[in-house]
Amino acid sequence: MVRKAQFFILGAVILLALMLSSMSFYRPIASETENVEYMAENIANEHANALNLILKSGTPSELATFTNFLKEKTDFKAVWLVSEKQGSSLSITAGNFLGEDKEIIVEVGGNSETLSVPDSTAVSKTFSVSSAVKIKWDSEERTFDWVSDKTNMFVQINMERGENLVKKEINV
Repeated sequence: MVRKAQFFILGAVILLALMLSSMSFYRPIASETENVEYMAENIANEHANALNLILKSGTPSELATFTNFLKEKTDFKAVWLVSEKQGSSLSITAGNFLGEDKEIIVEVGGNSETLSVPDSTAVSKTFSVSSAVKIKWDSEERTFDWVSDKTNMFVQINMERGENLVKKEINV
């Protein structure tokens, strides 16, 4: 009879251990609204790293695939512009990931072109080489003095979580 009680106690301990091991004790370190600024900065910086990898075997328009991947995984909006020298010309690629089709005005050395860029895509246009580049969309406008003999990039990331709205820009 004494052995019978030991099995009941052992069984109760095993059952309790199984129940406790199946419970989740995970607590996030930061809430979703606290890490928005960090995520926006990280995504902007990763675009520059992705562009470097893409240029080894492809064209700047392939950066749209990377941006779409991130857009599916996180909640952000972005617009970016990449310039690449091609002989005596300058190829400008504009990416729109703002959630709706946009008219993006690109001005290079005084020559202005309006690019109709559907959402989640990139459009390229060739200009004569100049270091002065201006981009306009909606009420936003940015002017750059880019080096004409290397690939340049501008990225603006907008992230919103709860009441937190973060805008990050990089120009490399």
